[in-house]
Amino acid sequence: MKKKIYAGLLALIAAFILSPTVNYAMDFTKKPVICSDIIDELDLSSTKAQDIKDLLLNYKTNKNERKAKLENNFMRLHAELDKEKPDIGNIKKYKSNIVSIKKAMLDSKVQKKLNLKEKLTAEQLKKLKSIMKGRSQHSDCTKPRYNKKRLKKNKR
Repeated sequence: MKKKIYAGLLALIAAFILSPTVNYAMDFTKKPVICSDIIDELDLSSTKAQDIKDLLLNYKTNKNERKAKLENNFMRLHAELDKEKPDIGNIKKYKSNIVSIKKAMLDSKVQKKLNLKEKLTAEQLKKLKSIMKGRSQHSDCTKPRYNKKRLKKNKR
């Protein structure tokens, strides 16, 4: 039984390793990253609101694609390290890929914040920060970031 489980896991890992072109990014075109009620609270014009939505949507899509690439490189690195005789050249290649992807993610985050500062006033930025602080990225923008009842149960 254990052999079948290990064989299945090995097949899944091999599938991930051998298919680097698979796009794991989620489709955010149906559900924008910034919700319309937030735009209403910020008092933005329709063109400015659309610019902000596009900016955040683009950032989120690129972030998810980079996360998928990062995970893929980590899996390949660990697979190489698990070999009996790992290839040092491949290890260095995967390490440099991981570093470059993380750098690109940080650069993208900084650029997003700079773009938001250009498009929004200081008051609107403060309001946006306070609104987004309590909201989850994957929710429908009405739920709190955590479940308070579950936290109380776990503390007991």
